[in-house]
Amino acid sequence: MSEDEIARDAILGITGPWNRVSSGLNTGPKEWWVSSVGIAIEGSESRVKREFMRWSSSTHQGRPELLAHGGNFVVWGLEIKETIQRPTSPLSIIDLWRPEQTQEITGTIKEVLNRLAGDNDSASPEKLLKRCGIKRKNADRLLRLEISIEGHWGDTLGGVRAGWIVCSGDDYISLSWGRSMKGFWEVDRAAVQLETGLDNVELSDLNDSDRLFLLFTALREMNHNGDPELVKTLIAPWLTPNDPEVVYVQINGPEWIDSSEWLPADGMVKPHTARWLLHHIHGISLATAKLEVICTPPIRAGNKPQRREPLELRRNRLFSKWSDGVQVDDIGLFSATPEALALELTRDASGVVFDATCGVGSIAIAAARNPNVSKVIAVDTDSNRLEMARHNANIYGVAERIEFIHGDSNEVIQKHTPDLVIADPPWGGRDWDREKTDLHSLGMEMMTIMKTQCELILKLPLSFDLSCLPGQWTPLAMIDSRGIIKFIRVSRPPNIA
Repeated sequence: MSEDEIARDAILGITGPWNRVSSGLNTGPKEWWVSSVGIAIEGSESRVKREFMRWSSSTHQGRPELLAHGGNFVVWGLEIKETIQRPTSPLSIIDLWRPEQTQEITGTIKEVLNRLAGDNDSASPEKLLKRCGIKRKNADRLLRLEISIEGHWGDTLGGVRAGWIVCSGDDYISLSWGRSMKGFWEVDRAAVQLETGLDNVELSDLNDSDRLFLLFTALREMNHNGDPELVKTLIAPWLTPNDPEVVYVQINGPEWIDSSEWLPADGMVKPHTARWLLHHIHGISLATAKLEVICTPPIRAGNKPQRREPLELRRNRLFSKWSDGVQVDDIGLFSATPEALALELTRDASGVVFDATCGVGSIAIAAARNPNVSKVIAVDTDSNRLEMARHNANIYGVAERIEFIHGDSNEVIQKHTPDLVIADPPWGGRDWDREKTDLHSLGMEMMTIMKTQCELILKLPLSFDLSCLPGQWTPLAMIDSRGIIKFIRVSRPPNIA
C-alpha cells in the first residue's frame, strides 16, 4: 500500500492529515479515514447520498455533526474526550433516548423479520437460516409461526459502542452504519446485546420480543461472520416437540375462586385450553393476590392472542337488542355490564331494587326483567345517560317497571326503603388500576350506601382490596361466556350495618 493510500492531506476541502485506520466494526465500513476533527467514510456515490439523506431526515440527539459530503466521501464530526465512559449497562442507551416510545408488530416470524429489515439489501431469512445449517422443514415451520412483538427498533445507534463518534487516544466509539434501517439513528436493542456480549443473558428466559430482536440481528450477522450456533439457540424454543395430548392444570388464587369455571374435575385439558388460561388467567391481580396457572408438564404459552373483541361483538354482548336502537355513550360502551352478567347479578333479586349507578341501564333493565322484582329505582347524576337508560328500557319493554331519578344516590336512597341495593361505582372504562384499588379509588362516595340495612351488592374491579370493606362480605368472580373474569361481585346480607 502506497503512502497516498494510507494518508491524505485533505478530504472534501477539510484539512487533515487523514489517516486510514481499521473501524473495528463487524459490519459496515471496515476502515475509516480519521483526523483530529472527524471521521470520513468512503463509499459509492449512492451510498454517500443515502447517508446524507438519512442524516438530514433525522432529529436524533445522538447523531454526529455532518462536516461534508460528496463524491465518494461523507465526513462526520468527531468529539474528543480524555477518557471514554461506557454505560454500566449498554442497554441503558435505549432507555435514555427512548424511555417511552415502543412499537408493536404482529405477523409471521418471516413477515416481522422482513419488516425490521426495511429497505436494506440482505439475504432472505430462508437463505440466512440455510447458512446456519437449519433444515428447510424446520426453517419453514419457524417462519410460519405467528408472533406479536413490542419494543424499540429502527437504526442501530452505535453498533453499539456508544451513541456518537468519540475519540480518546487510539480508541474510537462510533455509530455502526452497517445495520442502518428505516428510522436511522435509532437504537436496536438486539444489536446492543450482541455487540456487548450475551454472557449475562439467560436465553431460556427471553420473551418473544427480545428473542425475535436477537434473532433478527444474529441473522444479519450471517451476511458477514455470524455465529450459526447462536441462531440455533435462539430459535430452539420455537421449534419444541409437539405438545402433549393433555395437560394437568392447577389454578391457584383466593379460596373463593372456583377453578371449575375453567377446568374439569380432574384438571386435565387440551394444550390449547392450557395456553388460553396462561394468557387470560395467569398473573391477573385478583383482590390482593395474583392468579397462578400451573401446567404439568410445562408448556410454552406461545403468542398471546388479541383479547379485545370486535366492536360489533362487544355491542351485542352488552345488549342483545343492540340492533333495535340501543343508545350508549363512550363511557357506557366501556363500563356497562354485559347483559348476561347483569342478569346473573340480579338473578336472586326480589321486591324493590335500588340501582345506585344506573348509567345506560344495563343492571336496571336486567333487574326489571326478573319477575320477582316489583320495582326498580334507577338513579344517576348524568341526565343524558339516564335518558339513554329510559330509551333502552323501552326497547326491552320494562320501562314502566323502572322509576328513573336524576340525582345523587346517597341522597335519594334516604327517601326509600328498598329490598336490595346494587352499586356499580365508576371505576371502569379503559384506564382503571389493574394492580390495586380500594374505596378511595372508586369514583364516588360509598359510605352512605353501605350503611343501608337491606341486602347490598357491589360490582368492583378485579384489583379491589376486599379487606377495606367494613363488615362481612361474600366475593364472587363474575366470568363471561368466553371465560374472562370481568369483575368481582361482593354481597352483604340484610340487617348488617
